[in-house]
Amino acid sequence: MYCYGGYQDEARRITRGHSEDNLKQINTFYVDFDDRTLTNSAILVASLDLGFMPTAIVKTERGYQVYFVLSSPAYVTARTDYQVIKVAKTISQNIRNYFQKEGLPVDKACNHFGIARLPIEDNLEFYEPSYVYSFDEWLWWSLKQETAIKPKTNLTVLSGSDGLKQTDEPWFKLLLCATNIRGHKALLGRNNALFTLALACYGSGMAEQACRLLLGSFLERLEEPLSQIEFDKTIKSAYSGRYEAASRDYILSLCRAWVSPDLRPSDLFSYQRWYKFKKPRDQRVKSHLWEWEADVLDYLEKISFEASPFIQT
Repeated sequence: MYCYGGYQDEARRITRGHSEDNLKQINTFYVDFDDRTLTNSAILVASLDLGFMPTAIVKTERGYQVYFVLSSPAYVTARTDYQVIKVAKTISQNIRNYFQKEGLPVDKACNHFGIARLPIEDNLEFYEPSYVYSFDEWLWWSLKQETAIKPKTNLTVLSGSDGLKQTDEPWFKLLLCATNIRGHKALLGRNNALFTLALACYGSGMAEQACRLLLGSFLERLEEPLSQIEFDKTIKSAYSGRYEAASRDYILSLCRAWVSPDLRPSDLFSYQRWYKFKKPRDQRVKSHLWEWEADVLDYLEKISFEASPFIQT
């Protein structure tokens, strides 16, 4: 939920107020599926293994929007340094990753806190008001997803990129030279590519005017270029300071869509790699957070059973 919102133009196509620094509270997680052949039954079946059933499923022209409503809002406050937004984004991304692994057509370009379709009788295909869950329940589920992919061997690979600018990365040059990038709804296309390139310029310390010159050439090379208005709006947004750099998964999806589907992460990202052997945990003074999480989950799994799911300590 935003503090305020509206439209900037009479045609009601350009919104205002829909930015993360204007968020007041998180009420719902939602996933956008873009495939007309998909059924709401397939979504419900996939949700069974997720462990959280959707509160509502809304039919759209292109597929479905699935809503997981929270039992109580998660409030965004300065007192917590707006950490709720970052945590909610992680949970939302893990939900999308789950459905994608289940083979469902998730729209990865959809804003985590975007404008969603209003449910009405004509498009509401499923609704169960009792299917609501707390933010903490989602957080615990999300932590388990993160724990499952943490390295747990004595050999740890540490990676860093001190001194390496994003504009020097291989992916930046590959995407910058792509000329066939198009723009369609529910597609990682021109706007996404331009915004990602502009974020890399901003994160690399490039002046906005220099970025405009560089990406202006990129725009001219496109077979289907963006309008100047869209170009200006995208650059201004990237340089607003409200956004972090694009995630690797996002960059990888863009490059595989418009450069080559066979690209690997090692083809796109440069790192300074070094290895070190980590001491056994009983010889260390400090432990990693993921080790604490694993301890708690392991403890709960050992002492909880279906017949007695409630634990008191």
